[in-house]
Amino acid sequence: MNASPSLVRSELLLGVPHGFFGMFGGVSFGRLCLLNGSLQNEDSKANVAENRQIALRYLGIENHRLLFVDQQHTSTTIIASRARTTFDTPADAIVTKERGVALGVLTADCAPVLLYDGDNQIIGAAHAGWKGALYGILESVVSAMESIGSHPHSIKASVGPTITKNNYFVKEDFVELFLQNDSESEKYFSEIGGNTKFDLPGYVAGRLRRVIESVEFVEVDTFSGEFFSHRRAMQKDQFSDGRSMSIIALP
Repeated sequence: MNASPSLVRSELLLGVPHGFFGMFGGVSFGRLCLLNGSLQNEDSKANVAENRQIALRYLGIENHRLLFVDQQHTSTTIIASRARTTFDTPADAIVTKERGVALGVLTADCAPVLLYDGDNQIIGAAHAGWKGALYGILESVVSAMESIGSHPHSIKASVGPTITKNNYFVKEDFVELFLQNDSESEKYFSEIGGNTKFDLPGYVAGRLRRVIESVEFVEVDTFSGEFFSHRRAMQKDQFSDGRSMSIIALP
């Protein structure tokens, strides 16, 4: 096991326990590249459980219960509490106002988003792939935070490591889908050398800025960094079905 996990923190979220964890610093081996947080692969439950505890310990919140939802590229957000820690429906975001609960999302190119309302002590975490972002997961997580006492002016959101437009090539039907469903999306596409590229973190941040004011991107590309990347694995024939963890908890 590596001495410490690879980790990116957000300047916007300083003061609240949080982290975007990379591939390294865990107990899994081989194609899962060590710090895998997902149970939806060939890794063992024991390894994943230990990897999750490593992340919590590194953030100083090892006594917290870490919650994930069943991510299915939906626009559904779950409200979690100490009493409600299991969920019977797919969702792609989770929020809480209770201490002792840590929220997590799993990604391998999609955008993890961590949110914090310091005035009202409410947190959120969202998994925003292109489909979830297009169909409303970002507005959904902000709305869920509002429903438990948050205010949009108080929410800060950090878009974590994700694939950037330098490595995100898309086809014409993908572009048309966005243009048909979101009239403001055209600016997130660019054509270079006959190839169309999509700015996923820009789009995610843009959708967030429609409903809140404080948004940042940590400027890390999963394709070229120390984070799990499905596209990198496929293009370079380096199969990996591990997932990076992004975690936040109330201070």
